[in-house]
Amino acid sequence: MIKKNIISLLFFSITPFCYSQIDRSIIPKPGPPPSIEIGDPVEFELENGLKVLLVENNKLPRVTASLILDNKPYPGDEKNGTYSMTSALLGKETKNLKKGKLTQKIDFLGASFSVGAGGAFVSSLSKYFEKVLGIMADAILNPKFRQKEFEKEKNKIIEIINSNSKNVTQIARRAERVLSFGKNHPSGKYVTKETLNNVNLDDVKEFYSQNLIPNNAYLIIIGDFQSEEVKKLVINLFKNWKKKTQPNRNWNSPPNSTKLKIHFVDVPNAIQSEIVFQNKVSLKMGDPDYFPVIIANKILGGGPEDRLEKQLREVKGYTYSARSSVGTSKYMQTRFRAFTSTRFQVTDSAVIELLKEIKKIREIPVKDDELKNVKIKYAGNFVLNSESPSTIANYALNIKTQGLNKDFYKSYLTNINRVTKSDILRVAKKYFNINQGQIVISGKGTELIDKLKNVKFEGKTIPFESYDQFGNKLEISN
Repeated sequence: MIKKNIISLLFFSITPFCYSQIDRSIIPKPGPPPSIEIGDPVEFELENGLKVLLVENNKLPRVTASLILDNKPYPGDEKNGTYSMTSALLGKETKNLKKGKLTQKIDFLGASFSVGAGGAFVSSLSKYFEKVLGIMADAILNPKFRQKEFEKEKNKIIEIINSNSKNVTQIARRAERVLSFGKNHPSGKYVTKETLNNVNLDDVKEFYSQNLIPNNAYLIIIGDFQSEEVKKLVINLFKNWKKKTQPNRNWNSPPNSTKLKIHFVDVPNAIQSEIVFQNKVSLKMGDPDYFPVIIANKILGGGPEDRLEKQLREVKGYTYSARSSVGTSKYMQTRFRAFTSTRFQVTDSAVIELLKEIKKIREIPVKDDELKNVKIKYAGNFVLNSESPSTIANYALNIKTQGLNKDFYKSYLTNINRVTKSDILRVAKKYFNINQGQIVISGKGTELIDKLKNVKFEGKTIPFESYDQFGNKLEISN
């Protein structure tokens, strides 16, 4: 008993001394960036051109399969809505499963399932995966398109169009895309009741036949399985999918803006203003500028503590949120966007603050601590997201479809850490282009027009133009 008490006294007397050696006011130095191991997939290709990637991951008894069509984007035409109608009808019924039976089978197996014109997704317990993948194959290869279901799904889409006809956010997003790209461009097209009514069941069948083809498809399977067994299963299920040549697609796009302008869209029922600065960019994931651009965007408007939100929300009190984004595409130009929504009374002031922050990151080097902290946050989010099987599937797909180095994601964090202050300044000047941008404001005209006609930036009045809710320019008398 005495010996035990002595040991206890020694423990309690030594413990405070040990703790006192740690200075908790000093932030520990970060270790080397973690290496993300996504696994080297087993790859093979069917005779019909379907490319398959298998990644074994035995942590959980589950398997996910993603079928993605890497088709060139679809331009707009008088039958916008064909894609939506095809997506709506796929998965409803097949030549082997009547309406409702497919859903019943999926529910019975406790699986997740979705299918559309861009591909399909399934997830299930390992022991049911063979059955679930068979359902996916049946839905893709053997759809049954019926007129009755066509009319029902078309009416659903028309209801959505009607409900969105006065939705300020929907109107704003549509106008922004049209003003940037034009109505013929894949990113500028939109569906109306008129274009949807131009679509018939034969159009859906033709679209399915021309676009859901194996030679443009990737099947990524991740989870608890044996690769050789799944390989045999895939070949058996998809070998009869017929290879075809996809139709050539072309589109026109308006030239880049040469002068900063305000483009105003009057939405009489609006209770606040939607504000966007946008300019077109050409950026691919494999470009040398990719990592500096995503870090520059993260600093400007990529999260809750970004510069835009600090200035517009915390300092000025104009908004609840302000963000920015940069798109990438191997097929076409995308956009840099800086955006927020705010009350009418401060819309003009919010525009100026938005532009000031874009100008600042283009002209003044970021601080060392700011760059360091953003890299740490980005790394944390990247590691966390990499735990998801669907994210791993996207990584594997991107490597194949975007022409990336096979170690792109393994060295992702290393490349993030290599971004310098001079890199940020360089890409901000190149991609966040005030002189070739558009300010698009959607809101209540009676509250805004007079103010917006007199907005000045750097001592000059910004030219003002007015557009309807579909991006058509209006002539307004002064």
